[in-house]
Amino acid sequence: MPLAAAASVFDELLGERVRELLPEHGLDPKSRLQHWAQGRYRVTPTYVRVGERPPPDAPRWHARVELRFEDGRVMALGEGEGRSLKAAEREAARAALASLHHD
Repeated sequence: MPLAAAASVFDELLGERVRELLPEHGLDPKSRLQHWAQGRYRVTPTYVRVGERPPPDAPRWHARVELRFEDGRVMALGEGEGRSLKAAEREAARAALASLHHD
């Protein structure tokens, strides 16, 4: 009986959130964006450093994520910044995903 009570409490507290989960919710922003881009356009996102290398004592990296097509077209999806280049790329992917959900 204690297991049934625990299941009932779990369902009451978290059941709605668990039912709304999708497989992509467990992925980081760069992976989610890659899945979207490859599924929609069959193109892998490219991350580009924007601006100069920041000074070591105050690192603020800037990055842009783009889709580059075989015909030469480039589609900019988002930009971000962070204390490392990887963090800036992650923020660019997050910005791109946010703009895709608003379009």
